[in-house]
Amino acid sequence: MNISNLNRAEVARTVSVVMPIYNEISTVKQAIENALASRREDTVLQLIIVESGSTDGSAEVVQSYKNHPLVTIVTEAQPKGKGHAVRAGFDVAFGDIVAIYDADDEYIFSDIWKLIKPIEEGHTAFVLGSRHSASKPLRAFENKQWLAQSMNIAHWIFTWMVNLSFEVRLRDPFTMWKVFRREILDTVDLSSNRFDLDWEIVGRFIMAGFTPLEIPITYESRDYSQGKKVKLIADPISWMIVLAKIRFNLNLNQTLISRASARGKRLLRRAA
Repeated sequence: MNISNLNRAEVARTVSVVMPIYNEISTVKQAIENALASRREDTVLQLIIVESGSTDGSAEVVQSYKNHPLVTIVTEAQPKGKGHAVRAGFDVAFGDIVAIYDADDEYIFSDIWKLIKPIEEGHTAFVLGSRHSASKPLRAFENKQWLAQSMNIAHWIFTWMVNLSFEVRLRDPFTMWKVFRREILDTVDLSSNRFDLDWEIVGRFIMAGFTPLEIPITYESRDYSQGKKVKLIADPISWMIVLAKIRFNLNLNQTLISRASARGKRLLRRAA
């Protein structure tokens, strides 16, 4: 595939948005309504909702939209991870441009149109919505500032690792808002099942020749009491393994990830 052809100036006729859902009962209905309400006259929206066996009533909310003409529902019998759900959504996406949008109320759906704009204008084929703002920290958890500060420091360390590994200068490679021309999916093989898919998308797209353009977006962080699902030990380990797999073409399987995660948990308990 000629990479330069993807950096073409062309208005998107259709946009596919993948929304993974797992136990988001407090925000799922509003997230869906916000997406369906934020439409553009010259563009058809395909909202792909991937429901992964929620047990809190989210599945029933999702099914209430099964006859909506703009909604495509993909159901998974049991949760296999956010990455697995997003990849299932990619399989049914038919839009000229594809985006990922979480239903956790941390992001504003209407930001999608300013993220799509540089793709339509031919400046890039891959956009990241950057959460950073000069006026406030990335994360600020009420009554748990130590955790928020620790995660903010870790974010910068991980960002430095990505920038060093792929020779780029990104500020927020781990943002949920990833928007790109659908044809890029034909050039890469994605396999991650959890939050490591965020790393894999960025890494594999860059290695395929698609360096992202970052655009500021609106972001309000939520803490673990509000349903945040990132695991503080297992997920960072899987991120490092995915980074090594992509950058150095290593064959590291899920068994190794699980063993490393279990060892990390044991060390943390001993330190405590």
